[in-house]
Amino acid sequence: VTGAIYPDSDGNFNAKPGGSHLSVGSIGWTPAAISGSNGMLKPLWTTVILSSVKKPSTCAVVLTPPSVNWGTVKRAGKKAGDPLESARQIGINSTCSGDDEVFQHSRLLYRIDGPFVPGKPNALASSIDQVAFAFFDSANNPLSLSTGHRGSGENARYVKRGDDSYTASTQVSVVPILMKADGAGGLAQAVAVISVWSDVNFIEPSA
Repeated sequence: VTGAIYPDSDGNFNAKPGGSHLSVGSIGWTPAAISGSNGMLKPLWTTVILSSVKKPSTCAVVLTPPSVNWGTVKRAGKKAGDPLESARQIGINSTCSGDDEVFQHSRLLYRIDGPFVPGKPNALASSIDQVAFAFFDSANNPLSLSTGHRGSGENARYVKRGDDSYTASTQVSVVPILMKADGAGGLAQAVAVISVWSDVNFIEPSA
C-alpha cells in the first residue's frame, strides 16, 4: 500500500491517508484473541513549506520485508524492558517523482506512525500490553514514532533515475520488547504506517 503527498493551495505538503503498512507481529506464547486497533494517524509534516512548486510531487515506499514474524518465544527469565528476540532489519526504499528542487541534493525523510507506548516514544504498542515493538535507526539510536527522521547511510541521498524519478533507501531495525513479565500472554500484533518524503526544508525536532 503506498501513499502520496501533494502540495495544497498554500504550497504546503500534506500526507494523504496511506503510507506503507508494516506488519510487525506476530509474537506470542499462547493463543489469544486479538484486540485493539492502530488508532488515528496524525498528518505527516503538515507544514513543510516548499517554494516555487512547479508540479505535484509524489513518493511511494517499498518495505523489505513487508512483515516480520518472530514466531513463538519464551519469556521465562526475562524482565520488563528485555528484548524477547533479536532485532530484524527493515529496508525502506523511496521512489519519488516531481519537482527537481524538492529532491535534488536532498535525503530520504521518513516517518513511522502507529500507537506508541506512553513514555516510550520509539515503542509501537501491540495488541497485548505485555509486548511492544521498538524501532531503532542503523546506528542503533531509538526512533521516535510520529516524527520525521533523515535516512542514514550513503544510499539515503536521492539519486535521479531517468527523466522524472528519484530513489533513496535506508534501513531501520525493530525488536520485540517485554513490557510486563506477568499476564496471560498471547499473540502480539501491530501495524505501523511508514511514509517517505524529501528532507528539503526539514528542521530536526529539538530534543
